Parts: sequence; C-alpha cells; structure tokens
Amino acid sequence: MRRYISAVAGMALVVLVGFLASCTQSPIGLFESIELEQKIIDDRDLDNELLVGGMTESGGYYFIAAATLWTRDVDEMDAEGLLTQWASITPPGASNFTTSSLVTFDGSGTELIYAAYSSQDGTEGGVYTVDPAADAVQVATDPVFGTDVDGVAGVGKVFVANDGTDTYLLVAVKKSDVTSRYSVYASTTGDAGTFAEVAGTERNLPVIDVAENAAGAIGFLTEKAVLIDSDGLDFAPDPTTITDVAATLGIVDRQPVFGGIYLHPATGTLWVTDNEGYLYQGANFGATWSANTAAHLVSTSDESPLQFADLVAVDNGGTDLLVVGTEGHGYRELDALDFSPTTPAAEVSNYQASELAQATILTFYVDEGATGDFLFAGTSNLGLWKVLYGGDPPQWIRE
Repeated sequence: MRRYISAVAGMALVVLVGFLASCTQSPIGLFESIELEQKIIDDRDLDNELLVGGMTESGGYYFIAAATLWTRDVDEMDAEGLLTQWASITPPGASNFTTSSLVTFDGSGTELIYAAYSSQDGTEGGVYTVDPAADAVQVATDPVFGTDVDGVAGVGKVFVANDGTDTYLLVAVKKSDVTSRYSVYASTTGDAGTFAEVAGTERNLPVIDVAENAAGAIGFLTEKAVLIDSDGLDFAPDPTTITDVAATLGIVDRQPVFGGIYLHPATGTLWVTDNEGYLYQGANFGATWSANTAAHLVSTSDESPLQFADLVAVDNGGTDLLVVGTEGHGYRELDALDFSPTTPAAEVSNYQASELAQATILTFYVDEGATGDFLFAGTSNLGLWKVLYGGDPPQWIRE
C-alpha cells in the first residue's frame, strides 16, 4: 500500500517558505505545519498498529518483539525481486503470552534470540529462545529462565552487557520474596539453571535500560536511579559494588522520570534522558555530569517540555547525530559531539507529514551498511518504521 500526502502548491508555498525561513528552527526542521508531497511507502504486510518494543538481528534475519515475535530477511528483496515480508513466530505455551523485549546472545557457542514473554494477567513469564539458524518461522522453545522454573514473580526486559571479564545475558525481574521489589539476574551462558542475582541491583523500580563501556563498566537505569557498576558484576550480597549517581546529575527542584541510557561508542560520553526534556551528559562513564540546556531549549512542543525516551547515535553522511525519541512527538536530532540542534531540509523530507512525527518511540535499532546507517524506530501502537541515513534528508518508510 502506498499513501500519498497532499502538497501545498505553487506560489503559496514560495511565500510561506520565505516567511517561515526566518522563524526559530526546531531540531527536526522548519516546516512542521506544511504538508509535503512525499510518498509514505508502506508495502510490507506488518500491522501498522503494532507496539514494537525491541529489535535485533541474527543469522541474516531481523527480529522484532511486538506482542509476538516477528522476523524477516535482512535483504530488502527476495530472489524473485519481491519485497521480503514479515512472518510471526508462534509464542510459547499459552496463547496469551506476549513479548516486547528481545536480544541476540551467544553464551554457549550458538547465537540465539532470547525474548522475555509474560502472560496477560502477569502471573507467568519467562525468557524463551529462538534459533535463527533453523527455520525462520518456528515456536519459541522452553524457557531458560522464568516464573515457572526460577520462582521469580515476573520477568521484565532482557539485555546483554560485558563487565570486562564476561558477557552476560541480563534479565530484569520482579522478585517473589519481597513485595514490589525488583532486581537483575545474569548468566554467562543463557542456559537454564545458570542465572544468579546481580548484587546491588535490587530496587523499588525495575531496570528499564542498560549501557556499557569498553572498560567493562555497566550502567543500569530505573525511572529514578542511575546505577553504575565499574568493577565487574558481583553475585555475593555486596550492594556497595553498585552506586546510584542520580544525585550527581545536577537536578534541582525537579522530580524527573528517566527514560533511556546510552553510551556513545566513539566519544565514550554517557547520556541519560528524562521526561522533562533534559539530556544529561556523563564523562568517564558517569563520574561527572552536566545537564544540556541546548537540548532542553529545543525539546519543547506547545511550550511544554518533551518527554525524552530511547536514544541512539547514527552516522548521517559523516555527521554524527544523536537521535532522541519522545513520547507522543516523534524524535529529535542533535549533533552528537556538541549537542547543537540540527535542521534537516524539511521541504524534501516526508517526516513532518507522517504519523511518526506524532508517535511515541519505544526503541531504536541501527543496522550499519555500506551506504549509510539504517535506523529502525519501534513505536507504541504505530508500528515499525525505517530510514536510511546517508547525508540526505531522511525519507521514512513504514514496515
């Protein structure tokens, strides 16, 4: 299906362009109110109303967590020249199991997809595996970790991180022995029976995001805490191995909710987002922090600060961009090196007039290619989108 967006034509557009060119620029372009004559390509059969909470790649296939798992070939076209299409993977156990989190992990010599499933009533859940080397459309296997085999009360998100010694599959869980207490369990193999609780991660809120650096430091993010472990994960009862640095972010007279944590791979800068339009820049993996006022100034919509969420860096034809998702207002772009707002040429971009501009961004995924970075954006109930960053204004395609 192709959906066309109407245009403001002729001399009226010329006049408006001349007028608006003098207006304050937003980080996503000048012309938020002008409809653009650009195609929104939507040729694939993936449901446009999906909630896409996670994405990964393995064995030549993309995988997304969107209630159930979906997969397609990473190649855009098949041998017959037709678009490769998405296919669902049958959920494990009861049909009421859903997932919004997945990772690729190789702990025992075989790269597998690990997805966190939960029942709709919240009483059951587990981390299940899919082998991308087998038939791409298959049933998720028995759980390697879950409420029915490990006694935890609930399974949240899954992550992968290296602490300088080992690479771990991490599972955020709700603990069964303490009311409203959450923690993180880890395994170096991903096999059943090998998970242990990470000391110092037990909190009143679940871990929602994880970042790491090359030296083996790991950051765990909850909505209220930024937990830094800089000396390797510990599994003995020793909570002093992890430090909450949220108090050092320079927050005064505010009670923000954190949304995402991300380490820029080239600069080593650690970023944290919040729901009041602030980005926090951490040097030496959170040893010192500064709140970026430039990011805050360009984050407003209708005089209200945007709620920042997930974030990622992309290479746009040699320009290093920081792409920051929001709740209900699409995304914003900032120069990743100095936080300056950027202004893509909106008059030749289809972003402003697409539903993505009003979407809640749940996750980003970057697939680095020879011609540029493919950026995928998973949304809350508006499906999956992608764009090729290669120096030109972004032309978004709906999966």
